[in-house]
Amino acid sequence: MHNKVTMPQKAKASTRRAANDSQIRWLHYLRLYCFALLIAVLFGIHFAAQAQIATTKKQQSVLAYATGISVSDLLASTNQVRAANGLGPLTLNAKLNSGAQAKANDMIAKNYWAHNAPDGTQPWAFFISAGYTYTSAGENLAYGFDTSGQVVNGWMNSPEHRANVLGNYADVGFGFASGPNYQGGPNTVVVGFYGVPHITAPPAASATVKQPPAPVQKPATPTPAQTTPQPAPTPQPQAPTTQITSNTTSQPKKITVPNTNWAMYASFGALGITTAGVATTHWQIVRRNWKQGRRYAFLHPTVDMAVLAAIAAATIITIGIIK
Repeated sequence: MHNKVTMPQKAKASTRRAANDSQIRWLHYLRLYCFALLIAVLFGIHFAAQAQIATTKKQQSVLAYATGISVSDLLASTNQVRAANGLGPLTLNAKLNSGAQAKANDMIAKNYWAHNAPDGTQPWAFFISAGYTYTSAGENLAYGFDTSGQVVNGWMNSPEHRANVLGNYADVGFGFASGPNYQGGPNTVVVGFYGVPHITAPPAASATVKQPPAPVQKPATPTPAQTTPQPAPTPQPQAPTTQITSNTTSQPKKITVPNTNWAMYASFGALGITTAGVATTHWQIVRRNWKQGRRYAFLHPTVDMAVLAAIAAATIITIGIIK
């Protein structure tokens, strides 16, 4: 006995096949949507992390400069610690300010951290060029501090710098300058000049001293010769005896690297969710195609696994760039 397939049965089979094909197409579109969403999420994570890094670097480039340093605050902090140690205040000297500022500008321009410039110029040349003649002088240097108080405290914590701050000086001058790449990063260098001015004594006025008249002597006694006193010699200016000291201190700023671990976790999370979604749709596609005996039941999984592998590699590369 031979069974014949009736028209209604063919119609039902055709309807089922059409419905199955429609569902398979929907699963394909869902996979494409998952891939597109994954790529969009990865790009979003990448740009968000890059924006965070750029913002952090911009903030650090500004905050790395000392914003709380001024000549008046440096003077106040210096005289405060001198008073605490029973010493009199130092007087702010315009010439020392000029010399210290020139030294700070020179250090930033030539990017050196030393008392002598790369061309051999000694710090005392800045005293002289500013017109300050001294009998004793000292220099303190600092960079990496944020406020005037921190600078003076840093000097006080160093025996050599402390000797200058509490030294037997009369005048002081300060200068500071900032550079975007000073000693490997944005920093502010501070220069302190200490000095005792050389004062030339005025010449003594010459005078003729009148002598009283000689007494009348007997003829037999010779009259002593009258001597005229010589004027006192005018003192000649002496070269200043220099007592020079110089010290440095630094506290380099720490550059904080922004934390972008969230980008790594988010990237792998998006990849994992997409992989689970693609695996689910594939299982449904393979199952439906297998029932219909289609030859390409295993074709799409192979292609999609290759696509997922490429996306995973791109994710790892993106994380490497962010880190």
